[in-house]
Amino acid sequence: MKPCIYGDRTYPEGATVCVNGRELLCVAGEWTETGHACTDATGEPAAEDRPPAPPATGADRPA
Repeated sequence: MKPCIYGDRTYPEGATVCVNGRELLCVAGEWTETGHACTDATGEPAAEDRPPAPPATGADRPA
């Protein structure tokens, strides 16, 4: 089993990290995308993972 390095930390094989809203899995010393979205340390999902804002209605539109 080969660990992965991210930043200044070493992670064991099978560990996951969240980078820019994408979950990465350590496999044989390499980071592989899992295809899952995640929440990073800020607690916010990546912009592309946020639900779209509802369209503005007549009352919501600026004059």
